[in-house]
Amino acid sequence: MKRTIIYTILLLCSISCTIKKDLNIKMDYLLNWNTDRLQVQLTYNPSLPDSTTLLYGDIAYGGQADIFSCIHNITAENCTILPDSASRSIKLLYQGRPELHISYEIAYDLENTNLNCPRELFRPNTDTTFLYVQGLNLYLREAGEMEYLQRVTWKNTPPFPTFCMYSKDGSTAPHTA
Repeated sequence: MKRTIIYTILLLCSISCTIKKDLNIKMDYLLNWNTDRLQVQLTYNPSLPDSTTLLYGDIAYGGQADIFSCIHNITAENCTILPDSASRSIKLLYQGRPELHISYEIAYDLENTNLNCPRELFRPNTDTTFLYVQGLNLYLREAGEMEYLQRVTWKNTPPFPTFCMYSKDGSTAPHTA
């Protein structure tokens, strides 16, 4: 009987260690609505020991060669940042694998507010009463990485209803955030 209890405890410990290991969040986003723009704070755990390149947007998604102009006021702690608007990338230089803290803002960058031009179709659109942004043009992503765990939390939501295209259960039905 004691042997069974000991084996059960060992089994439960190994399962809990495995679950905790699988839940390591690589990118942790904190979103904050600020009048007409979205402030983003990212806590990032890099994979490489000295530098990482993060990408913003995707040139193949709506043909937005200048999408990097939607991202503003990029700052970082524990690293040096080298933004490159032509490649829509931010290179981070650091020593070891510190937890990095990156802040930036997403704001509308075009004069036309009617969203009737194809080059505006997938752009973030923000003003005091409206927020439209797709995840591809909101979150930074690690170059070369295909899948990793990220968490998104709202610190201060907009004063109007917000909707997500994907609900927590994985369906595509819109839901209020």
